[in-house]
Amino acid sequence: MRGKELRIDKRFRVLMRATLRYGRERFDLLTEDIGFRGVFLRTDTPPELRQLVKLELELSDTGEKLSLHGMAVHCVPRGNAGGRVLGVGVQFYAVDKTTNATWSAFVNRMERTHPEAIVKPVSIAPPASPEPIRREFPRVAAGLELELRSVDELRTLYSRDVSQGGMFIVTDLVLPVGTAIIIDVVHPITRAVFVLDAAVSRASAPGEAQGLGIEFTNIDDGRRKAFWDFVRDTFSFAPPELIEADDPFLA
Repeated sequence: MRGKELRIDKRFRVLMRATLRYGRERFDLLTEDIGFRGVFLRTDTPPELRQLVKLELELSDTGEKLSLHGMAVHCVPRGNAGGRVLGVGVQFYAVDKTTNATWSAFVNRMERTHPEAIVKPVSIAPPASPEPIRREFPRVAAGLELELRSVDELRTLYSRDVSQGGMFIVTDLVLPVGTAIIIDVVHPITRAVFVLDAAVSRASAPGEAQGLGIEFTNIDDGRRKAFWDFVRDTFSFAPPELIEADDPFLA
């Protein structure tokens, strides 16, 4: 997007609902900040850099729905030195004049009605909007990574452990029963990561390998379906559509 207002590329800490799509994936997210040329999205599962993505945004004050393309231009990972919110910056790509004018007018309205958004977050998202970054919650005492070696292991994890709601993990880690943990499941082919929330349910029994019995939490039907989509990527994986950083259609 180009225009007179871009002489100073301000960013406003406006939290609003956004749907991010790429490949077969769909994520309902929140923005962390917005600007005339793009947005920063809160997520712990970002697309690859330079990947072409699609954004769907609903303007809270007018109800208008915008569909825009963009490119993932930078990522803030967990454990970053500045303690910044995890997420991905998306720069708009090949936006038509009408959409450009509508979005620019919205950003200008946010600047007028919420001048405080320059320095502190302002939420215009519905109250029930889900927080897309589970890793950010403070009571998690440990993180475990399951790096699966084969497709069969991934199928077993889905069909047996996720369906039953728990599993036993061989590990030297010793944690009290009830401790909340995060499990990162690494896809054996795509190397994508799926996050499972869990809690320690039991310690090793005598004669059993040292490890932890864990129970999955927040594993409702929606999360099971999302995990099945993650498993299904094994059979229908397509490489991401990348665009060059100096593409003339970038905002």
